[in-house]
Amino acid sequence: MKIRVFLNRHSGTMRSLGIEAAERVIIPELERAGHAVTVEGVTGESLAQRLDAVVAEAKAGGGPKAVVIGGGDGSVSTAAGRLAGTGVALGVLPLGTMNLFARSLGMPIDFEEAVRTLATAEPRPADIAEVNGRLFIHQLGFGVQPHMARVRRRALVGGKAGKLFATARALFTVFRRPRVMRLTLVEDGTETPVAATGLVVSNSLYGAGHLPFADDPADGRLGVYVCTSRAFGDLLQLTTAVVRGTWRDDPRISVTSATDLVIKGRSSTLAVTVDGELERVDLPARVMKRPGALTVLAAPRG
Repeated sequence: MKIRVFLNRHSGTMRSLGIEAAERVIIPELERAGHAVTVEGVTGESLAQRLDAVVAEAKAGGGPKAVVIGGGDGSVSTAAGRLAGTGVALGVLPLGTMNLFARSLGMPIDFEEAVRTLATAEPRPADIAEVNGRLFIHQLGFGVQPHMARVRRRALVGGKAGKLFATARALFTVFRRPRVMRLTLVEDGTETPVAATGLVVSNSLYGAGHLPFADDPADGRLGVYVCTSRAFGDLLQLTTAVVRGTWRDDPRISVTSATDLVIKGRSSTLAVTVDGELERVDLPARVMKRPGALTVLAAPRG
């Protein structure tokens, strides 16, 4: 298989390892498995341009059969949005902070182990979802999530310590006085009014016992998660449960699923995080599944 690998130069792993050292791991391992491989370092801006070139090649009947993204969930989301429906498979080397979609594909977090797994990875269909036509692979976050993203962005300073400080400040600021969203959720035609401090819609249902990522990225369902608590302690405990993977049994969150979701509200737009990126969506917002629209390289089963 002809594979093109794009490595985010700004990821923590690439800053410490370097592109050339990464090439010395990736190319021999994938070539031993019979693949033809090229590796290129990119930035967030140049990644989009390189992906557009790959899509143009695919439409012309050429180009690689697979693109591997070495980066975090944001880079992977950018790639998925462009590669969906093209027939070009998406592989992931997890080089970000959470690496949630990579985990859904069964990819190890250790770099060298992930490369070895990628060498024998199998093409499989995966779902992608859209909100008002905007594609996403992991989740939409309303309420607490975008509020925290805004506060964290304002407080962010350089370095790991700066990121920890900005996150802690965002948690305290948002949880101390959470905003309540009065929404109506229309799940497969059934309307439910909610007064929520947090709403998450996932591309596929999250599995249990681990961080919030899908065990099956092609399950055909949207996950809908609603938090109505306004208490600082409740929100802090729920955050801890999410990190520990015990959130599914937490009474502070309700879990449903749907194939089609409409979100109605009193305002015309609402702040949202789309695969971690802070944006705004028009209301009513329609969230839909595109089952099997993305081809991925996943760890071999069994």
